[in-house]
Amino acid sequence: MKPHLFVYGFLAIITLSCDFSQSVNKDLVTGMVTRGRGLSCQDVVLMAGTEKARGSTFLYGEQLRIEFDGMDGFERINNSAFPGMSLLVTENKNDTVLFYADLYEDLAEGTSNSPLLLVADLVLADPVHSGRNYTLLVSIRDKQGDGTFSARLKFSVVHDEAIEVVSDRITWEEIYLYSGMKNRVITDHRTGFNEPVYMIFEGLDGMKADQGVVQLGLSLTLTDSTGNRVLDEEDLLGGEPLDASEVQERLAPHFFISDTGVVNPVICDFRIWDKNSGRSIKASCLLRVG
Repeated sequence: MKPHLFVYGFLAIITLSCDFSQSVNKDLVTGMVTRGRGLSCQDVVLMAGTEKARGSTFLYGEQLRIEFDGMDGFERINNSAFPGMSLLVTENKNDTVLFYADLYEDLAEGTSNSPLLLVADLVLADPVHSGRNYTLLVSIRDKQGDGTFSARLKFSVVHDEAIEVVSDRITWEEIYLYSGMKNRVITDHRTGFNEPVYMIFEGLDGMKADQGVVQLGLSLTLTDSTGNRVLDEEDLLGGEPLDASEVQERLAPHFFISDTGVVNPVICDFRIWDKNSGRSIKASCLLRVG
């Protein structure tokens, strides 16, 4: 159930006009800096999920999209343009986290659209992690000419504070909600009826292992706003021994709600405890179903 980084390029025809001067612009809301030399763009928009970004701090699992509206200035062969786009994510003074040399490498025949809408998507998941600062650089080039255009964004990734974590001597790297139906991290705390919802625990450490095996308990309770106990599981693991390395990599209890009579919001409580040491960790959040 671990979300994988997802990056792609997209283009479509639009009817916007651009000028062809060199340019340097900075978005005062997000801090994103764009530079054009030979290539121009009417508008560059940074989206976080389905809304325009309101800053440069994002939730783990959130999807970023940069839309380059009205790209123009490409040298054309038989009326076709040949854009290239690289994507680079770095951490700490240029330590490379992710690099794609050309998101448009499959566009061998070019495109006759003019001007262009170019789009790059990035899901902030492994190898990106919360609690860290990154720099994203998207570079557009003309494969038939010298024109270039780029966008640089410095950003931070944070843990979803709507998930309350209380730990007693157990450490963790990431804890997040994941939709088994949509195959993405749930950042808006909304789900549908009968939609599998996972609470993913990654990097759990601090349990007492015996020959590489741990004995854990895992309880799950769901309570709606009227106090109705929708689900109450005292120990989902049933006393089975677990491989310590697999638990450390990922533990993913899940549930779904089929009762349409629940009253929002639903309180979700997950508790994991080590039966050998008494150490524990609890993750709680509110979820709206419907």
